[in-house]
Amino acid sequence: SVGVGALNKVHGGTINRGSRPSHHVDASGSVNRKVLQSLEKIGVLEKEKKGGRKITQDGQRDLDRIAMTLAEESDEE
Repeated sequence: SVGVGALNKVHGGTINRGSRPSHHVDASGSVNRKVLQSLEKIGVLEKEKKGGRKITQDGQRDLDRIAMTLAEESDEE
């Protein structure tokens, strides 16, 4: 499962604090939240009871199809 906070940590970066040491800062959650909401709307993700979102069976099936197509194309080359 993945939530907005986890994605914010992954997509965050460092902040330059001048003469003080740099520190990690989380990314803004707006874009990550909208992406998760869009994927939820088309049925790829669903909300979990404990929080966050997880991939649905239909979403996993779609990803498997895409992976197989890409694997077949790379084998042909």
